[in-house]
Amino acid sequence: MDSPFAFPPEGMPNLPADFDLNRLLASSDGPVNWEVAAVVATQMAGDAGAEPRWSEVEDDYAGLVRAAEVPVTEYTGLSAPKLLAPVQVVSRARWCDLHLRAFEPMIVPLAGKLASAQAASVQPGQEPFANMFRAMMPFLLGAQAGTMVGWLSHHVLGRYDLQVPPPAEGGLVFVAPNLEAAERDLNVVPFDFKFWLALHEVVRAIEYGQPGVREQFPALARDVADAIRIDPDQLASLGSLQDFDMSDPASMQRILDEAQDVAETMVEPGHEEALERLEAYFGIIEGYAAHVTQHVGSDRIPSLAEIEEAITARRLTAESDDVFQQMLGFEVRRRQFEPAKLFCDAVVETEDIDALNRVWRSPEDRPTLEEIHDPDLWLARTVGRRG
Repeated sequence: MDSPFAFPPEGMPNLPADFDLNRLLASSDGPVNWEVAAVVATQMAGDAGAEPRWSEVEDDYAGLVRAAEVPVTEYTGLSAPKLLAPVQVVSRARWCDLHLRAFEPMIVPLAGKLASAQAASVQPGQEPFANMFRAMMPFLLGAQAGTMVGWLSHHVLGRYDLQVPPPAEGGLVFVAPNLEAAERDLNVVPFDFKFWLALHEVVRAIEYGQPGVREQFPALARDVADAIRIDPDQLASLGSLQDFDMSDPASMQRILDEAQDVAETMVEPGHEEALERLEAYFGIIEGYAAHVTQHVGSDRIPSLAEIEEAITARRLTAESDDVFQQMLGFEVRRRQFEPAKLFCDAVVETEDIDALNRVWRSPEDRPTLEEIHDPDLWLARTVGRRG
């Protein structure tokens, strides 16, 4: 299994001069130290101290969101939730503040499994090591979560440009420095690109605003995490932490290096069924958004084809935006997203958008991975028709 502690490739960021390791080690009251996560994410974002300079364009983005909301709701028949407001244009560090806890459903189950396995792995004479390991695990997982979120802050464009549903509160968020870089690097028409992103964000917000859609994610993430098995014997064989100096911030890197070996204790038997359910969940969310964005944007965005081609190329060349791969060693395969978009196209062509909207009625009405590849199966099950 790929190490969930080996992210990003460039390693941990430099910590602030006033970083108080001793206090942060003692600050956690749960399985993940979220204060450590926030410190690390902010450092990786790199612009926490920058003077805000995007507030003057928030009205422009709010106008784009309103312009996108009308045709999206008219076409889909789905109401826009309160999640569309307010509209914020933010720095990378602010994006981290708003999204850090979105990863809790992924990380907390892993923390619990590690804690249980660590308790079972303690051998006679290893009690001091076990106590130190127990104290360090919330710190390690917090540092890993912060590293991942900080890295993502340099790549995401909006609030819903993630593989996990963001927190329900906070409205729509556009990450200004990343948008500026994307417009330049992708060589797209700026206004068209901004409106395309507004369409995409509005559709995704509406999807997650449907009853039970956002709430389904923690259960699916827990099922995937449950597939991980921790080998207590390998966990017990990890090196000693007795030389760790809690007064020395440099000790953190040595502990993170030690934690690379934690991944070697993880095995993953029988996870395919849980992973396929998660892939089907994200597939239909992404496929529906792509279908609606293309339908609505086809006669409103002159350079739509060029934008979609550029975005696809951007995703293919990204180092990795699969947060499950980074945290749990499982890959939620983006190759499932194109079939999901074709699934949506086929259902609408065979029936109509109202038939496709059945995917939002309940978890049971959402297509399986097999049905995504064969829309007739899903139509037979939910609409009562086989093509």
